[in-house]
Amino acid sequence: MAQTYLPTAQVNAGIAAIFPTAGTYWLALNTASPALTGANEASGGSYARQSLTIGAASLGVELSTNAPNFTSMPSVTVDWFAIWTLVTAGTYDGGGQLTSSLTVPVGATVAFAVGALSLTFSG
Repeated sequence: MAQTYLPTAQVNAGIAAIFPTAGTYWLALNTASPALTGANEASGGSYARQSLTIGAASLGVELSTNAPNFTSMPSVTVDWFAIWTLVTAGTYDGGGQLTSSLTVPVGATVAFAVGALSLTFSG
């Protein structure tokens, strides 16, 4: 199988087509892979999806431009995230694995800094 290389401008255009910067998305935390459906979303306590905004693609990556905070979490281990079009239900737009697992105690806050979430293509 041959490997394909795309110019950065094409990768930027592709990621921007999937996640246009004009929208607000909703970040979910997942206890296992969201796979192709957004499955395994955390639940309980005061858990709720948090708004997520993203910046323009650069070098094939879009970064978060806000700082989502999940407050009053249930006791849960989070390894994955998912991106949705609505705060409840909506369309699952994609997701990925966190760089490290988070073991969250009851009542804790899970906070992401601006730029902590990066969206890119992977094969």
